[in-house]
Amino acid sequence: MRRLTPTDANLDDEKIQGWQTIRRVAPYLWPPGQFWVKWRVVVAVLQLVAAKVVGLFTPILYKWAVDSLGATG
Repeated sequence: MRRLTPTDANLDDEKIQGWQTIRRVAPYLWPPGQFWVKWRVVVAVLQLVAAKVVGLFTPILYKWAVDSLGATG
């Protein structure tokens, strides 16, 4: 992860970790009592997972398609 330049938000030039950022943003992504926000977060994460699965299996599906077009034996 690249380091931030010294600014008002990071004057001591400490390294910002990914989990630190997630912990800081989590209350806004999962607010108590707001079901619609939680539902949108879950749907967005499921769509990200689905996109990764499609990206992973697309080359495999192309291989199967090309192999099926080839002559057997």
